[in-house]
Amino acid sequence: GATSGIGYETALEYASHGADILTINRNQSKSARLCKKIKDLYGVECSFLIADFTRLAEVRSIAEELSAMERNIDVLIHNAGALHKVRVLTQEGLEPDFALHLAGPHLLTKLLQPKLAKCRGRVIFVSSGGMYRERVSLASTDWSGHDYDGVVAYARVKRAQVILTRLWAKVDPAIEFHAMHPGWVDTPGVETSLPRFYRRLKRWLRTPAQGADTITWLASEPTLPAPSGQFWLDRTPVTAYLLPNTREATDEPEKLWSALELAVA
Repeated sequence: GATSGIGYETALEYASHGADILTINRNQSKSARLCKKIKDLYGVECSFLIADFTRLAEVRSIAEELSAMERNIDVLIHNAGALHKVRVLTQEGLEPDFALHLAGPHLLTKLLQPKLAKCRGRVIFVSSGGMYRERVSLASTDWSGHDYDGVVAYARVKRAQVILTRLWAKVDPAIEFHAMHPGWVDTPGVETSLPRFYRRLKRWLRTPAQGADTITWLASEPTLPAPSGQFWLDRTPVTAYLLPNTREATDEPEKLWSALELAVA
């Protein structure tokens, strides 16, 4: 998810420090333009793969390509995201928010485990401040049987990403897992998906480069001041629960993991 907004700035920032970049996006021409800019500005390697993370078959295909590469994968950033207006199922029968933000990233992480563990790699989930207002319940995640609300659906899967980060940290201690909140950022996604919010708060929104800061820091800091499984804001581990009644039930993390394992099986 590097062709605009926070992901775009993250790719440029990494490249400016000498990292080689490989991005996974849906748009071929935007991906090519980004790689040309990175090569022209910084002279590092840049390549891209094309995939839609709502389609798990495409995620499997790119995972095969990445696994076959000789080079290590030091950092994997799950930044691709979208706020959907209507509920439609994917070709594989999944709700698109669940597929894009959870099942797709979970599958890619799972398939790249050996490559990431080889160099004690880091996996970073880019969540959102919107998750603070919602509580995760697997019973309501697929929105069957009641009216779909895109903003709420997005907030729920973003909270689920934070829970998934903690679960992965327990499952595989050979890899570091972190989730982060970039703050409220002036991106094309916010402008188109939340127009009223954007108009009211535009003057106070962060730039995409400011939103990317904690991502690049989490990936490059040799020793982080907190263990794997944390949720970060402005380079600081913070609570994921600011409002009452947003903490998930005790069995919900296990249900989330089981649902994802079933989806990607």
